[in-house]
Amino acid sequence: MEGQLIVREGKFLKRKDSISLPSVFPDSHTTFDRIRSILSLPYAERTESQISSLMSFTQKMKFFSDLRDTVGEYAHYQCCQRLGFQQCPPGKVMLT
Repeated sequence: MEGQLIVREGKFLKRKDSISLPSVFPDSHTTFDRIRSILSLPYAERTESQISSLMSFTQKMKFFSDLRDTVGEYAHYQCCQRLGFQQCPPGKVMLT
């Protein structure tokens, strides 16, 4: 399960090469709700401030850190601009 990130009951579960929500934001429940509300918007309707919030939220995740290091900050911006949200049953891998 290396590099996998699983969400159960609105909480990220820690796996190798991933981070848990509380390690990024102390008030994780409020933050998760805010991020989820941004992700549920059509990407064309997201404001610069909302994209910036997504970038802050994802900046320590290995995928985005590696992306910035290899391709650049703009690639991170483009990913966050079009990032989506999908709710899955408990235990289902959402991102690998």
